[in-house]
Amino acid sequence: MDEQNTLGANLRSLRLRAGLSQQEVSDALSLTRQAYGNYERGKRTPDIRTLIRTADYFEVSLDELIRGMAR
Repeated sequence: MDEQNTLGANLRSLRLRAGLSQQEVSDALSLTRQAYGNYERGKRTPDIRTLIRTADYFEVSLDELIRGMAR
């Protein structure tokens, strides 16, 4: 699995584990639902600031978020 797909799968896993919708996460991160959905599907890659905000939101390290270790 390439890095982008791992990130997307991990974002989805973290979101589902928290019992949240894409809309709830995107609202919390000040993103559109479409942008967040594209991150989960691996169609887009978030910039570093968004990655940091997302890791903070889910209370995981950047390494866990990017490498998929939080699964």
